[in-house]
Amino acid sequence: YIIPKEQGTGAGGYWGYAVATPKPDLSRAPGMLQSPNGTDWEILPPAKMKWGDTPERDLEYGGCERIRGKYYLIGGAGEYVSKGYSMYTLVSDGPRGPFGPDIETYRLCGTTSKTVTWLAAWAKAKDELLVSNYASFSSDIGRPSMLPLRKPVVDKDGHLRLGWWKGNEALKGKPLTLEKNTVELNTRGKKSHYQIVYLSEALLVIHHECVVLPVVPNHRRIPHRALIRPIYHRLRRYKHPQKCT
Repeated sequence: YIIPKEQGTGAGGYWGYAVATPKPDLSRAPGMLQSPNGTDWEILPPAKMKWGDTPERDLEYGGCERIRGKYYLIGGAGEYVSKGYSMYTLVSDGPRGPFGPDIETYRLCGTTSKTVTWLAAWAKAKDELLVSNYASFSSDIGRPSMLPLRKPVVDKDGHLRLGWWKGNEALKGKPLTLEKNTVELNTRGKKSHYQIVYLSEALLVIHHECVVLPVVPNHRRIPHRALIRPIYHRLRRYKHPQKCT
């Protein structure tokens, strides 16, 4: 990932950040390069890291950007031990570090299920800077998808946050109207595979299991696993549950 060196300092050229997972013996630091012209590159020592009291962790770094005088290094983690969090933010006053976790927004975003998001990376649009964060769905066959792009927002205290990007509006289709106020949750024959469902003032129906529970009304979005856990524990008590008609 390439950014220009700081303007107004007489230091022309570019910084390069390796978009990859570094080796553990490098203190989980991203590889770095520099170039005077964007064509000829010199390999530099890895960026300096300052983890402090935060445990070091493996990240697949997605580049670094300079915003309002600070350098924001982001990375993704795509494994289940990420505890649902997948996009991490480290910040520094200089392009080569030391980068340390921005505790306020260190675990910037994630998921509430085994659907893990990963490959967090900066993305440059025509006239603006964006953040990309892919999603990989847990299934027998890998089915990666790309989430909507986010607009980076740095608050008054210098913390990087994610905002809605207006360009995502073009991805929306026509509104769909449900024919009935019920929806089936397709488990696909496996207890760990669930279809995410959010409904307003509706009923949640588990296919082939006679369990019907109300969903929180007024479009309050809650993690679907919060509903699944109590339902699943109830189902385990039934060896031969009746099929719903």
